[in-house]
Amino acid sequence: MAEYTALLGTFTRMPDGITTTITISLVRGKRIRTEGVMNSKECPKCSTEKSLSAFALCGTRKDGHDTWCKACRNKAERDRNLADPTRASRKSKASYQRRKSKIKLQDALTRGFLNWMKTDAGCVVTGSKDDLVYHHLDPEAKEFNISEATTMAIKRIMEELDKVVVVDRPIHGKIHSILDGDNVTEFPQELVDFMEKHHGWTHDGEKWHPKLKVIEGGKKQKESA
Repeated sequence: MAEYTALLGTFTRMPDGITTTITISLVRGKRIRTEGVMNSKECPKCSTEKSLSAFALCGTRKDGHDTWCKACRNKAERDRNLADPTRASRKSKASYQRRKSKIKLQDALTRGFLNWMKTDAGCVVTGSKDDLVYHHLDPEAKEFNISEATTMAIKRIMEELDKVVVVDRPIHGKIHSILDGDNVTEFPQELVDFMEKHHGWTHDGEKWHPKLKVIEGGKKQKESA
């Protein structure tokens, strides 16, 4: 079993292909479920019994909700902002910096994870571990370029990974050249097997062409990949 550990999480996969399910565990603030335990609580600020929905979620509290109700918390925030006109601006800037740092950290984590995935899998054609890229088997199913999606939700990235295989950059270039109709003359035999299996193209000893099958009337048509 291969394992990748980074600052915010652990990603685990079995070594049987790049598209296997990956278990993801990210460090997040704890959110305690209180359904069935309590339906309401008293706000100490306004001394009013209110439904739990009137309290913001808070992972640091035992019941999973803020101590004050939302109305009291919002009023206190407005009063502080009125007393200190620059407070809202400072909070906004601080919040922006926190979001920026979080995005930068997510980018580094995801980029490291994707690079690890490529290296761990290796090129499916040559077995190379160097200069690797992700190749979409079905261009029409491609939603985005995985290597540029490092700030997307990990769930979307994982769904896109199910559509790709890992190949080295030279092989990747040959694959697209063949699909574009160029007659690539230098290639390993493994590329012929790959093209036949995944793209429905074959090499007859002289040039590349889509695989053909005989249909009714003796005519031929391209086989579906």
